Amino acid sequence: MSDWEVWPGEDFEPLFTGPEWVRFDRYEVVREPRSQLLYVVPARDAKMERYRPFDRYWREGKDILLDFLSLGQQREEDEARRARAICRFAARYGLLGLFWKNLFTLEKRQRRYDGRSFYVALTRGTVFAHAHGFKNLELYEEYARAYFPRLEKPPYPNPATAPEEFWREYGEPASHFVIVARHLARHAESVAKFEAERPYPGAFEFRVPPADLEDVKLDLRYDDRGWHLFLGFRCLLDAIWVMHLLNVVERRGKARLCAECGRPFLARKGHQAFCSQACGSVNRQRRRRTRCCTTTTLQQPDPEWPGKTGMEAAGAEPGEPTTTEV
Repeated sequence: MSDWEVWPGEDFEPLFTGPEWVRFDRYEVVREPRSQLLYVVPARDAKMERYRPFDRYWREGKDILLDFLSLGQQREEDEARRARAICRFAARYGLLGLFWKNLFTLEKRQRRYDGRSFYVALTRGTVFAHAHGFKNLELYEEYARAYFPRLEKPPYPNPATAPEEFWREYGEPASHFVIVARHLARHAESVAKFEAERPYPGAFEFRVPPADLEDVKLDLRYDDRGWHLFLGFRCLLDAIWVMHLLNVVERRGKARLCAECGRPFLARKGHQAFCSQACGSVNRQRRRRTRCCTTTTLQQPDPEWPGKTGMEAAGAEPGEPTTTEV
């Protein structure tokens, strides 16, 4: 914004990071008129509550991680069914908090040439620019426009001044749920493939993109019940990524993707790769047929090497005389 300036020397502090998240008991799907995208938003008369996702993760057998991975299985062409599945997920755990993902902080600043005060958004893509002159600040109304599909025009609720109103109108595109769920599923598939091949120790190192976990806070706290691991986060998506990493390093009870059908399941044994006996049988039968077809092909005569089978021709050198040529 060329007409916007901020007094230099101001310190921008990141937004609060804590262990709680917001959810409503009911969500609905609305179509945003400008982009025509389907959004998931709280129902008008829904009840809001705060809860701790990590307490639920450790207490309920990783249901939150399994349910999130299941969203990646939704088909893009079945838009209505996908939206209903996301509403069920949101009613249990809340929205992902994509609003907070790219936002570094919100600050109330005074515009230099007319003295008017506005809330401005400092996004992660402009942190470097702000450190060298505080240019290209984005007005809060422009940043928040993409997250309030039921509001046709500003002003939009501000989490710093009206948090309850903000959460009641806040929404996220249904398609974004599937995109980020598939991104996490691909990482889980890479881990499972690596474990199945069982290479030598230190053969590979998995790295999570820094942008995925840069706001997670880890702390150790003590109270009358003893020591507790404190995990603070800014959005539910960050918390789910941490849950995935904790799941990878655990020995038993892992949340995995079935090697046959791809559905998430809770593995009762450390080496369990299939969600059911049926999927395991189908996978074994297909591998058996593949081995039989390979063996049959190698035992048949090779048309390019008369007098030799496929297995014998595989070890022959070009120009080598065959049995019929001698």
